[in-house]
Amino acid sequence: MSAKYKSDLSKLRNKLSTLDTKKTESDNRFWKLGKDKGGNGMAIIRFLPEIDDADMPVVKYFDHWFQNKENGRWYKEMCPTSPTSSDKRCPVCESNKGLWDGSEEDKAIAGERKRKLHYVSNIYVVEDPINPENNGKVFLYMYGETIYNRLMDKLNPKFESETPLNAFDLVDGAAFKLKGAKKAEKGKKEMYSYDGSEWMAVEDMTELPNIDEILEQRHSLIELVDPKLFKSYDELSELLDKTLSGKVYKRKEQIESDEDQDEKD
Repeated sequence: MSAKYKSDLSKLRNKLSTLDTKKTESDNRFWKLGKDKGGNGMAIIRFLPEIDDADMPVVKYFDHWFQNKENGRWYKEMCPTSPTSSDKRCPVCESNKGLWDGSEEDKAIAGERKRKLHYVSNIYVVEDPINPENNGKVFLYMYGETIYNRLMDKLNPKFESETPLNAFDLVDGAAFKLKGAKKAEKGKKEMYSYDGSEWMAVEDMTELPNIDEILEQRHSLIELVDPKLFKSYDELSELLDKTLSGKVYKRKEQIESDEDQDEKD
C-alpha cells in the first residue's frame, strides 16, 4: 500500500465543515443512474478524492430551473446564494418571498421556482448494468442531499462503536451501491428514493493496475463553481423579466421603493 494514495480523514472533515456552497443533460462528463423498464436503477460507484489541496472532493451550489408555461420560456441559471458567488442577491429568491406569503396558487409558483440544491463529485463507475460501457470510467456525478447525508453519516458516525469511513479515500474507502427506486405519486413529478442504497466493504482501490490512469481522468470541481460563472444581479433580473414575459413579480428593492413612495404621497 503506497502512502501517496492515503487520504487524511481530519483534513477532509475540516474541508467539508466549511462547505457552505444544473449542468446540461448533454454534458457527457456527467454520469446518471440508468433506469430499467420499471423506472428503477442500480449501480456500484466509488467516490474519488480531490485532485489537489486547492480542490475539494465535493462542491455544492444552487440553481433555478423553471419554465413559464404561458410562453414556453425557461429560466436556467445558477443561484447567487451559492457559496462561491460573490454577490448573494438573487432576483428569483427575492420574488419568491412575496409569493410564499400569497395565495395557494402563488405558493405553488414559488415551489416551482425555488432554488435546487446540487452536490458534484468525481466518481469511478465500478458496475453500471444498464450502461455497461461506463464501467471502469471516471465521471462527474451530480447528487442531492440524500446521498450527501449518507456520505457525511459515514464520515461522522453518530455512535462511538461505528468506525468512520472516508468514502473519498482510495485506500480505506468503499464502493457505494446506489439504488434508485421509482416512487409513484399521483399528480406529482417523477420522484426517486435512494433509501435502499448501501456501502460495500472497505477495499483498497490502489491495487487496481491502472489506478494512476484512473486518477488522471478526474475533472476539476472548482471550475464548476467558479465565481465567474455567476451572472450579475442585473443580468439575472433581465433574464427573469424576459422569462416571465410581462408577469413580473416585484423584487425586494422595488417593493421597498414603492412603500417609501406611498408614505411620501
